[in-house]
Amino acid sequence: MKKIFPLVLLLFVLVSIATLPTISNKNTLRTNYEIKEESIPNTKLYLKNKYNYLVKVNVLLPLKDQVESIVEYLREDNNDLDIEWSGYIPKGTKILESKIKDKVLEIHFSKELEKMDKKYLIGIKESLLEIKRVEDVIIYIEDELVDDYLPLNKVEEWSNRDKIEKVVIYYVNSLSSPYLVPVTKYLNIDNNKIDIILEELKNNIPDHLISLVNNNVKLNSFKLENDILTLDFDNSILSDKKHKDLIVEEIAYSVLDNFDCSSVVIKVNNNFQKIVNKKR
Repeated sequence: MKKIFPLVLLLFVLVSIATLPTISNKNTLRTNYEIKEESIPNTKLYLKNKYNYLVKVNVLLPLKDQVESIVEYLREDNNDLDIEWSGYIPKGTKILESKIKDKVLEIHFSKELEKMDKKYLIGIKESLLEIKRVEDVIIYIEDELVDDYLPLNKVEEWSNRDKIEKVVIYYVNSLSSPYLVPVTKYLNIDNNKIDIILEELKNNIPDHLISLVNNNVKLNSFKLENDILTLDFDNSILSDKKHKDLIVEEIAYSVLDNFDCSSVVIKVNNNFQKIVNKKR
């Protein structure tokens, strides 16, 4: 009896282990908002949302060949993506050659890439620039250099050809599962660029996007010092308490993309609220 009991116990343990649920290591995708507080290794890629805007999202990728992994993820027939996202590299597109030399990635695609809308070329380039040892990307279709990149989510709203400048504005997709969408606008700039940014966030919102910056938001002052841009608002920026973080990030990232600074400090009546740092 004493010999049988240990054998029965061992059998019970083995059966218990065998029946434990397994955890899938299938690649998962999360938006910037979902992952920003976590320390999970991830790669930021530009994927297409259902309205064809390119959005930077965090993706968990295998650590093997990063170039191949990124390209695979950006394919239009990638079935691992959440229903909210899709790739855009045409089916059948092959990597003919890729090499990294002196921090420059040179990549040659097959002619199938010509079927892709040119506005998505910048998505491929910016996604590949997320590789740590890469500082520039040169794309070829077979042996023909690609050099006609369109700005990210380009919108032209200028009324005359005088004083046209590029301005990148960050809007919100929706409130159900919010993330920021950068839109590149070409505008007639007559006023201070910060005033232009706030005006665009308040009143000139592209189709299928929203802005939580309302018309009551008032900027008291701003100052650029030691690579930090400080914006001081009145209390109206805090009127929507539920979405105040989104409002601050809409403004901060729009400013960071248009000014030569590393951080934006948001104050309310000279009281510190938040600091937002520029991401790569």
